[in-house]
Amino acid sequence: MNVSDGKTLIRIEEEFNDKVKIYCEKFISKYDLPIELENKEKSAASLFFELLSKFETLKKENKIFVIIDEYDHFTNGLFEGNVSAFLKSLNQGGFVRSFYEVIKENAEGQDCVVDRFFATGVAPLTLDSLTSGFNIATNLSINPNFVSMCGLTQNEVKGLIKKIGLKEKVYEELKKNYDGYRFSVENDEHTFNVTLVMYYLKNYIDMGVAPLDPIDQNLAASGNKIESIVNLENPKRNYEKLLELIINGEVNGNLIKRFDMNDNAFDENSFLSLLFYQGYITIKDINYDVIFCIPIMYQKSYMQHILTR
Repeated sequence: MNVSDGKTLIRIEEEFNDKVKIYCEKFISKYDLPIELENKEKSAASLFFELLSKFETLKKENKIFVIIDEYDHFTNGLFEGNVSAFLKSLNQGGFVRSFYEVIKENAEGQDCVVDRFFATGVAPLTLDSLTSGFNIATNLSINPNFVSMCGLTQNEVKGLIKKIGLKEKVYEELKKNYDGYRFSVENDEHTFNVTLVMYYLKNYIDMGVAPLDPIDQNLAASGNKIESIVNLENPKRNYEKLLELIINGEVNGNLIKRFDMNDNAFDENSFLSLLFYQGYITIKDINYDVIFCIPIMYQKSYMQHILTR
């Protein structure tokens, strides 16, 4: 979504409220709870607060687990260059921050209603903008103990190939195409992209050969998001870094854990780190700095296309 105007930002907030309302109602229905939400047109924060408050009065033995997937899709506005709209939704009083403050208020203390909270699809720039209002979370994105949680390890891929009766050469093909992601400075294990591995193997099972196009079109990006990141802050500097990456196949920088979108603090390491967290570049090696490279080579064509526009 493009949030370049106020009306669209309002629409995003309305969709956020609607999503929360739908899942609050599903929760009540699934567990057959004697709860009725009074004003379903209220904000997501108010609605969720009402649900948690009424659940608490039921004196249930079990508490609530809150699981959120791909929750920061609304930050697409940032990638359209509208930093002010992004910050407005996450800063104090913003609709997103207000919602997560409700979770925090009900997840602390011995008699808390929310026992566990887990969210995926979280760009660190979103998490950092929420930090002061939601400082109970731990960022696992580059934790060395979790590097293969959302990918396939080399042994897993080898075992899968053996199980379905394919030859060892298929593993070498997969390794060449998809074994490109390294998510931690401390752990050098690489992981395969699950979607692409399954797409590749399915073609082998169905047709007996590798797919002509190694990229599942459901996963292919247009390059627009990369371009939006390049244009986010200081485009000239970012384009130069992108050019260096394409020409040399790698680029040096530091992997940052916290972003600051205020006061022009988005430097070249922020740019490279944001590309890393979005999956467009990955860790190749560690010297004095982090050496970044392109994990899956089809992405290189998108980057080259951006430079020729």
